Amino acid sequence: MADTARRDIPRRCVRDELAVSRLAEACPMSFAAVQKHVAVLEGAGLVTKQRRGREQLVRTDPAAVDRARQALDGLETAWRGRADGFADQDGAPHTTMPTIAVRVRLDEHGGGTRMEMRSVFDSAEQMEQLADMGMVEGLRQAVGQMDGLLAD
Repeated sequence: MADTARRDIPRRCVRDELAVSRLAEACPMSFAAVQKHVAVLEGAGLVTKQRRGREQLVRTDPAAVDRARQALDGLETAWRGRADGFADQDGAPHTTMPTIAVRVRLDEHGGGTRMEMRSVFDSAEQMEQLADMGMVEGLRQAVGQMDGLLAD
């Protein structure tokens, strides 16, 4: 979902079926590229495609989008629960806790989406402290949940 066109397709098809050709008219890319985006979304179960005459009509599956939203909400809740010990009510970090800067980047890659995460620690000791607190396993579980969500 890193590509704006891919995010736009389900949004445009939620109220009404739209032909792939009509979707392509509003996108700054080729018809074939739009078809590929629709195929990825269809493979993820977020849209359905139905042939009617010469047209292929695309419609968003609201139930699938809702399941995806619920899964993402669950991930957010889990992460907020883990992060609560690191910050006060206003979100200011506890000065006694180690800090980390995480940068997440989503890129279109080979017909899919690649997620790249980079972590920067203030020191090797803080990296070890966070690892001892379960950071690596927590990230592994979160990425596994995202993989499972995208596979459904």
